[in-house]
Amino acid sequence: MLSAKGLRVYLKGIEVLRGVSLQVMKGEVVCLLGRNGAGKTTTLKTVVGFYSPQEGRVELEGRDITFLPVHERARLGIGYTPEDLRVYPWLSARENILLAAKVAGRDEKEAMEIALSTFPELEKLLDRKGFYLSGGEKRMVAVARALVQRPKYLLLDELLEGLAPVVAQRLSTVVRRVAKEGVGVLAAESNAVLAKALADRVYVIERGEVIYEGSVEGALSREDVARAIGISA
Repeated sequence: MLSAKGLRVYLKGIEVLRGVSLQVMKGEVVCLLGRNGAGKTTTLKTVVGFYSPQEGRVELEGRDITFLPVHERARLGIGYTPEDLRVYPWLSARENILLAAKVAGRDEKEAMEIALSTFPELEKLLDRKGFYLSGGEKRMVAVARALVQRPKYLLLDELLEGLAPVVAQRLSTVVRRVAKEGVGVLAAESNAVLAKALADRVYVIERGEVIYEGSVEGALSREDVARAIGISA
């Protein structure tokens, strides 16, 4: 289990997270729902290790990893796809994927097999520079890059935002398949409709506080929670 317990995070003197607690089990997809600015990205970055909490802790399968650096958390099995994707524009799709494999100490041939078995459509794009990839193609590269590191838990920040429905569905299918293979997924999303098709459970965050945990349907049935994610109950 990957868990956050009572996270309080201050950025530039402003309290951004106020006692956030959540957990993700292996094999399940959990969505962290909320409007832009609610604290979703800060939560993910704290779990990954980019931010250190002033209070609370992060645990990975019972081990306190609150103050471990990012690269050590990655080696322990935490994968991350940030909102801005960080696909290097002047490296090819192949080079982006192999760079991640090299950093993680993974075999390059095995890494490409993982990437192409996950996204066969990348095969014709492998020599294309990141600068010339579409938004959906970049997301595929970014997810493939995370998966070649063989994570136990995968954190995704707004993976489906702004995509054409067919591309969003393709990525959702991959996320569900990854979870079925035993990876725990924590996905930050603003769109409750997309989350409904993706998540086993959701947490709703508003102004840095978790105000709901349960099903998407349950969230939408409560007026205060629905309002927090921009939907009328």
